[in-house]
Amino acid sequence: MRRLIFCLFIAASPFAFYSCGSVQYSLTGGGPLDAKTVTINYFNNKATLVNPNLSQVFTEMLKDKFLRESKLELVEQDGDWTFSGYISSYNTSPVAISSDNKAQSTRLTIAVDVKFEDKLDKKKNFDQSFTNYEDYDNSKNLSDVESTLITDISTKIIQDIYSKTALDW
Repeated sequence: MRRLIFCLFIAASPFAFYSCGSVQYSLTGGGPLDAKTVTINYFNNKATLVNPNLSQVFTEMLKDKFLRESKLELVEQDGDWTFSGYISSYNTSPVAISSDNKAQSTRLTIAVDVKFEDKLDKKKNFDQSFTNYEDYDNSKNLSDVESTLITDISTKIIQDIYSKTALDW
């Protein structure tokens, strides 16, 4: 019986180390090893309701994500990967209505239109809107929680962008 298990182990071991395809990926993400540089352009705010800090915060957070979690070098222009786009929506809406028709919480929603260009693999290029939100209690003013909400929502959107590009999900 031991001999049979040993033979099966030896026979199956080459398949455990088999690599599919020629594109290599890092175990920590960071995208294909062929891409070396990334350009992240400023994301203008074209939303009807404008937070004056959102464009800067979002753009810098996106740059930080790629610097921290990928091996790509950030370059001003002409990167192997290029991100451009704009904040397309920034709005609030009531989400939890009490029995007396008053909102108990409000939702801040942000949408970002992203254009991604991969010079090395044009099939991966896309134009897509990424949207996310956070709810906050109506006992608080938006201006009191806005900075935290923007950071939290931007983090979620940036993770979605990173997953679609660097992790190829």
